[in-house]
Amino acid sequence: MAHNNPVRDSVLQVIGNTPVVRLRKVVTSSMADVLLKLEYYNPTGSYKDRMALAMIEGAEARGELRAGMRVVEWTGGSTGSSLAMVCAIKGYRFTPISSDGFAKEKLQTMRLFGADLEIFPAEGGKLVPELYQRMKSRAEELARQPATFYTDQFHNADAIRAYMEIGRELVEQAGTSLAAFCGGVGGRDARRRVACAEGSRVPSAHCGARACNFASAHNWERRAAPRRGDRRRIPAATPEAG
Repeated sequence: MAHNNPVRDSVLQVIGNTPVVRLRKVVTSSMADVLLKLEYYNPTGSYKDRMALAMIEGAEARGELRAGMRVVEWTGGSTGSSLAMVCAIKGYRFTPISSDGFAKEKLQTMRLFGADLEIFPAEGGKLVPELYQRMKSRAEELARQPATFYTDQFHNADAIRAYMEIGRELVEQAGTSLAAFCGGVGGRDARRRVACAEGSRVPSAHCGARACNFASAHNWERRAAPRRGDRRRIPAATPEAG
């Protein structure tokens, strides 16, 4: 189990501290050890739960978010689903700005958590930079209204700290012999922030990701990987779309 105590008072308390398992069937003896960090153990099945909780609780601690206020964010649906869950549990109204060009399951998830979803149409189903700018502008417009907190996920220090926890957990669980980190990332900077936490204790580790972000869908980033036969451990995060 991901947590030592089997009984929790809130689903928010089971975010993070996800388990790590070693691959045994698809990895041969001539390959490096490959470890999987099972981020789908988070309540919505996404590591974005970490970020959502950190942004909300960080704002609460600073007095920027108080009872009766509304939370606003523009999102493709992953961050929005996580924020919708956290806001539903904590009692905040949540207005995500999204588009019908994103997966309908993510839009439905936000609605099921009670979010007041605003949808921008994607002409021809295409996700283009102009669409993201309209979504962002609408979120910024709502942010200027009274009693509204804009999480601004791409410029939020609490989000960065939440991602770095993944790296710290990996080092605690797998030790300092990690050779590389590879993960599917949706939010900008997630891979780099995880790597920063690992790098502080594992300076030789390489980092790579398959990234699908708001600026350019299906963008690939590659970094050097250990050679075949390198027995150092290679952790991999479970993939999750942006």
